Amino acid sequence: MKKISLIIFLFLLTILSFLAVAKEAPQYGVLTAGHGQRITFSTPFSQIPVVLTSAQIGGKAVSSCAVDVTPQGFWISLVDDKGNTVPSAWVQWIAFIPDSSLKTAGAIIKASHGDHISISPSLPGTPVIVTNAQLGGKALISGAMNNSPSGFDLYLVDHEGNPVKDAWLLWGAICPDPVNGFKGEVKLRSNGDNIKFTPPFDKDPAYVLSAQPGVIAGAVNNRKDGFLISLVKHDGTLARNVWAQWLGFAGR
Repeated sequence: MKKISLIIFLFLLTILSFLAVAKEAPQYGVLTAGHGQRITFSTPFSQIPVVLTSAQIGGKAVSSCAVDVTPQGFWISLVDDKGNTVPSAWVQWIAFIPDSSLKTAGAIIKASHGDHISISPSLPGTPVIVTNAQLGGKALISGAMNNSPSGFDLYLVDHEGNPVKDAWLLWGAICPDPVNGFKGEVKLRSNGDNIKFTPPFDKDPAYVLSAQPGVIAGAVNNRKDGFLISLVKHDGTLARNVWAQWLGFAGR
């Protein structure tokens, strides 16, 4: 009888272990793409994921945002600091299903400049928060302020620096940890800073970023142990000493 009970216990333990491993892993990519281009996931998600993006052209960050997100993919909006759509840029993206057990949260919601966005359930520590936003399919400039385990305040403007109401916001709040495979940082940064961390990723990663106030952020010259950061104000000038947040992912 004890032997049968042990076999049943081991069987149940195996099933539970399989279910833990079988949780949907984030997907990511780095590619050259143009405004309006459709990007397809290698494997469809079981539900609509949160998609975070960043982009740059010639080493200069441009605004980006995923639009019309489905379990199969999304199309990318790319807008430069003058408010013009971009026909070709270096785009990076990370798509994930929020899971509090993996210290990740996020959503796709309607939001306005100055809104407080709640994280429920709260995360176990202060997260790195990356945001993208779009209105009418045109990427805006956004960033998280006053990060806490239970939420953040939203900075959201257009390419003339005007506050925006009722835009589509895509946000991801993640406590970087081996359990989720993410790396990240929240820090005062200036355009051209060399971001470097240890240990490095095992594979080539994707990096997504946002910054505030009113700053477009992008990663340049990806490495497994970091990148150069591009920070551009809404008026096209280079930014110094602004709050930048980034997340990197290369699988787990």
